[in-house]
Amino acid sequence: MINVKGQRVLVKPDMVELKTKAGLIIAADKKVEQSAQQYGTLVGVGTEAWEDYKEPFAEVGDYVLYSQYAGKVVHDPVDKEGYVIMNDVDILATVDRPEEEEGEIEDVLAALDTRREAV
Repeated sequence: MINVKGQRVLVKPDMVELKTKAGLIIAADKKVEQSAQQYGTLVGVGTEAWEDYKEPFAEVGDYVLYSQYAGKVVHDPVDKEGYVIMNDVDILATVDRPEEEEGEIEDVLAALDTRREAV
């Protein structure tokens, strides 16, 4: 595990899901991937993070919004997962976790199949 120091924080960014549950691959460009990776879960906080403020902006486990080009992407040598190390002030807000929209793409594909059969 990566242990951040000083005023740094460690965020596990959300990854863009490029495959549906049915196995279909969704095309995504770099802008979509980059914008989706502005959200993530705060997984580590340095000992000096937010010490200049009355209270911390977020706690470990919070789902956060961070600056688009914040920090440095690193990979943990143990678990091979990707993380972003950034300054504490790059955390812009805590947000509610999005609800999983189960079957949304499958519903669209089913509607297209139904439409195709009608033609």
